[in-house]
Amino acid sequence: MKKLIKAIIIITAVAALAATAYYFIRKYFLDDLDEDYEDIEDLEDFDDDDDYVSLNLDDAEEEAAKAADEAEAAVEADAE
Repeated sequence: MKKLIKAIIIITAVAALAATAYYFIRKYFLDDLDEDYEDIEDLEDFDDDDDYVSLNLDDAEEEAAKAADEAEAAVEADAE
């Protein structure tokens, strides 16, 4: 029984030492990785409403037809 308890204590101590080493290495030596991810997040700004695409096909066809009519009317107005 003493050997089992001793083994559990040793395994726990080794795991705690490994977790501490991982924490300090991650915090002090790998700070550059976190900064790289922040730069990527800044580039991926998806708040633009200009890129909206309708998933309803009926509405999309109507909008496409309306846009085509407007473009055709603009071309005819420029021609006159």
